[in-house]
Amino acid sequence: MLIPNRHLTVSACILILVATPILDATGVASEVWSIDRDEIWLRLRTGDHEFLTTIDFAPSGRSGVNLREARRLGDDAFHMLGLIYKDLDLPLSAERLFRSSWDEAIEPWSRESLVELLRMLDASERFPESELLAGAGRDRYGDEPDILRFLISSLYRQEKDTEVIALSRVLDPLISGPNSTDLLRSENALWLAVSSSRLRLPGWEENYRKLFADHGADQVHSRVWAHLRANPDTASRFSPAELLFFEAKQMLAEGRSVEAIGLFSALADRWVAASDDGASDGSRELLLSPSGLFDFYLAGAFSGRQSATAARMIAIADEATADVGTNDVAVRALEYAGRLYRTAGNYRAAIVQLKRALLIQPSGTEAERVRWYLLSSRVRLDPVATAGSLAGVTPTLGDPAYYGDLFSELAMRLAGLERWDAFLQAYQAIRDFATAGTRAGYELVLAQAIERGVLPANPVQRDSLSAAYLQRAAAQSDDPFSALVASALLGQSGESILLDAVRAPGDGGAGPGVEATRAEQEAHAEQLLISFMRFGLLGRAYTMARENAGLIQSETLIELSDRLAASGRIRESIQVGMRITSEGESGDVGGPQLDDVLQRQYPLGFVAAFDEVLAHESIDRWVLFALVRDESLFDPEIVSGAGAIGLTQLLPATADDVARRMGINSPDLTDPLQNLRVGARYLAMLEAQFGGLVKAIAAYNAGQGRVRSWERQRPGLDGVLFHRSIPFEETYNHIRNIVVSAAYYGYLYEGRSPTETIRIVFGDLRTGE
Repeated sequence: MLIPNRHLTVSACILILVATPILDATGVASEVWSIDRDEIWLRLRTGDHEFLTTIDFAPSGRSGVNLREARRLGDDAFHMLGLIYKDLDLPLSAERLFRSSWDEAIEPWSRESLVELLRMLDASERFPESELLAGAGRDRYGDEPDILRFLISSLYRQEKDTEVIALSRVLDPLISGPNSTDLLRSENALWLAVSSSRLRLPGWEENYRKLFADHGADQVHSRVWAHLRANPDTASRFSPAELLFFEAKQMLAEGRSVEAIGLFSALADRWVAASDDGASDGSRELLLSPSGLFDFYLAGAFSGRQSATAARMIAIADEATADVGTNDVAVRALEYAGRLYRTAGNYRAAIVQLKRALLIQPSGTEAERVRWYLLSSRVRLDPVATAGSLAGVTPTLGDPAYYGDLFSELAMRLAGLERWDAFLQAYQAIRDFATAGTRAGYELVLAQAIERGVLPANPVQRDSLSAAYLQRAAAQSDDPFSALVASALLGQSGESILLDAVRAPGDGGAGPGVEATRAEQEAHAEQLLISFMRFGLLGRAYTMARENAGLIQSETLIELSDRLAASGRIRESIQVGMRITSEGESGDVGGPQLDDVLQRQYPLGFVAAFDEVLAHESIDRWVLFALVRDESLFDPEIVSGAGAIGLTQLLPATADDVARRMGINSPDLTDPLQNLRVGARYLAMLEAQFGGLVKAIAAYNAGQGRVRSWERQRPGLDGVLFHRSIPFEETYNHIRNIVVSAAYYGYLYEGRSPTETIRIVFGDLRTGE
């Protein structure tokens, strides 16, 4: 029985309490709160939760709805209904449901409800209740960071400082690993600092210094700064220079980088000037701490004062090298100076400082990072010279994947200069070092450069050399785009490349002693995700799938992907689909099949609108699907940071211009059909204007003016060579993504070979057929 008011009347509550439940054939009540259970499940599963607003579980005098009836919906019902009521902004009902789940002690729902309750109590500042509940949670589950965090917070707010300090030291080692957030670590440092100062424990000031020195600028520093300003007796125990450093961190945390760099710079100048007399006001240690120096660098980078900040970093490095045992400070300062100069476009100065850092510390993780910035600066300063010296550099490099983006940038710059001799030189230098995908990008371009005659080759060996490059590019699976284009040039169908790209990689298995923990994590994640779907909480299910996809069965991810698509959330459906891997070839038994996986990664959204639009446009059907997928993931309401709107991500000015030519006034770009009509016409116009889809897609992304400029600068380039010379990495990758997506779409829904798709996009390719 539904009552049309937000809260049930007393008489209605009594009626529900005394009603005799109707049992189904299994002996289980077939009604819940006088509503047919099947109807409830249907409404919950479809996300129709509004009907629950008439069933309020908050106590009203001595009356109230029979909360226990929720158990007829399963062990997870209290927790899931609590989440629904929380989303419906009925916190009293949500709290009562969470408490029932906690009291039942059925896992994992009891613990999940405990954390939700603690969040609610903390947010509403009910700290004594939070203390009691978190203490009970600690008794049941032991020292878990999530629970300890709320226990310490409640004690801190009540100024139970002795207990805060004891528990803060328990929590500290538990949150030192990579799975904990920096914010939680700095918040724990705040509790320790303030509580020790309120108790005036010996050395309490050092806890404040550690908070500012050991943790990067975040909202906690703003809170501590406000605390110091409100407590002048506490602030008076620090030197003016230390307070200046504290304030600089606070400003950086609040995004006030110009003010922050002013304070950091003043401190640096003061320290360098006073270093000769050995005077110390406490700021030196703070400024030279890893976090302090990094925040100084960030303030300089964000404020636009890169060169001035770099000069101060060099001064700090010079002073540090004179001190015994401060080489690490010098290395960091020189690295930051180099990075700041690089950001400012002064690559020569960047190279000088980065080389100095490597001379001091030539090995280790920090050295690898310095090498990356050094090579990046060289690539941007003089790509041809870098290609010539690369053979001597690669033996000093570490992980090949770490440098993949730099090798790609080098290829782009050399292609833009049409220095194919240097391009070949760079490839020969990285051939035995780079990943297969990185090499494939070079091999595809080299094959086309030989074919077009822009890279001289022995006439006798020319065809075999070009074929050898293509065969290597087509044989790898790291870079599907290069493999597909190379396969097309060889006259192969390319189907195996599409299928290999989504097969599950081999599972190396869990290490010793972690099998049980992994199994528990998987079971927990699976349970939560299934429950979210059962109760129509698709938003929470989507978030869990994105954050924990590796713990969830592929079949469950497929179901979630389908549920999201059915509810119109195609973007989220695709993103879940991209986390599904196939366990075998199409037709195999066991595990999701390739077609099942691929159709969720490349779905047919808004088919009716596509059909209507394509009846009037000559654009290839699957290229248009691929463009929409890459532009918006079929989200008709998405708006980019640049203001592009809807399925085809049209800028309003561009859309108005195209629409006027079509006789459409003021198109509604959030309407899928109108957006698609204008976007398809725009792409068709660009294809006609530029004489092919590669340049049309480039112009769609980067603008017609830029593509015309690139054509003027490099009039002899087209196809693969033009594509590789595009100086915008975003545009270059946009084309790659659309080509691969179009190949999948054509193969999945038409049986079209990937080679045919490649020919449609790269119409000028000469294949091996």
